[in-house]
Amino acid sequence: MTNNLKSILFLVIAIGLEFFIFFMPRELMYSDMEWIKWICMLGVIFILIPVCLYNGLKRIISASWVVQCILLISIPLNGFTFGLYHQDRELKELKYDGLWTTGTVIDKEYKSGKGPDYWAVQLEYYVDSVRYITNWEEDEKNEIEKGQILDVIYLDGFPKIYRVNTGVATREDYFE
Repeated sequence: MTNNLKSILFLVIAIGLEFFIFFMPRELMYSDMEWIKWICMLGVIFILIPVCLYNGLKRIISASWVVQCILLISIPLNGFTFGLYHQDRELKELKYDGLWTTGTVIDKEYKSGKGPDYWAVQLEYYVDSVRYITNWEEDEKNEIEKGQILDVIYLDGFPKIYRVNTGVATREDYFE
């Protein structure tokens, strides 16, 4: 196989991996096995795409510093746009296809470490008799108590995509 053909093949694979991270199946992104989604996201963003870009570009661009700059830019650019894209997509889907339910605060903790310290709560909510537990949600005013009922909007057909209304707005004004 010629060098130009190899370069094109690696670049096509890199583009395919870009599509994979942006259109990753929800079953992988929201897997109950945390290690699967982290390997998929981080392995693709930090290893596979840069390796394919490097192998594709090193034969096309003779200046190695240009290739290295492209690789250094691609990693945060992929990670940042991945996060923004999925967050925006989820909010739009929740706005148009979300269903409201209520959840009960099952735990409250003071979170400290990286960044500012804050109080956080964790809720449980039920959809079709299946129990779902939220990630830790920030309690900005430290007014939420264990056992309190809060509104939760979840995606019809995939309840693992949700947002908790921690008192920011009413249901009607939540997306405004």
